[in-house]
Amino acid sequence: MTRFWILALPAAMLGCSQLPPVHYYVLETRGASPIEQAANVPEFRFDADDYRIGVEEFEVESPYDRESIVYRVGAATPEVGFYRYHRWAAPLSDMLPRAVADGLGALAEDYSIEPAIRGRTYDAYLGGRLVALEEIDLPGAQTVRLRIDLRLTSPGGDELWSARLSRQGSTETDDVAVIVEEMTRVLRDLLRAAHPDVQSAVDANR
Repeated sequence: MTRFWILALPAAMLGCSQLPPVHYYVLETRGASPIEQAANVPEFRFDADDYRIGVEEFEVESPYDRESIVYRVGAATPEVGFYRYHRWAAPLSDMLPRAVADGLGALAEDYSIEPAIRGRTYDAYLGGRLVALEEIDLPGAQTVRLRIDLRLTSPGGDELWSARLSRQGSTETDDVAVIVEEMTRVLRDLLRAAHPDVQSAVDANR
């Protein structure tokens, strides 16, 4: 009987303990909060004369193709870590088309852009590959690093424009939510820098 209680006590203590809650994050460039977006997601609207771009699903390189947010301790280390209780709410490959479409669409002068919808006709397709999206812990600060390939093609597959783009941001926080907000800001800035080239490619291929 004594042995039973000795073995059972740790199990009972484990049953009473609570694990930290898991936090889920979205990557977005629209500027609204996740709650506002869930309640009222605006429809993409095309004008009749618009040059139409469909953003296809992104490829995501390992180890960023998983739900856990990736970090490194130190800029030069090859070792990566994964937040256990801070995760993406959906695969980055699925979230990036809307984030890219929203970010470029806010800047578009005479083209319309949306996540590509099966069966809908587009004048061009924007594809991409996420090379890196991570937090880097440094003494007294956190750096966010983003590298992404973008490629604009005709419906027949001819390349109209392509580039490998990179951007960094910095913050001082232990709050992962703030780090994700910085990731969003970095993506928005990267798309703002890419927009003139996308616009030029659109103008040259009308």
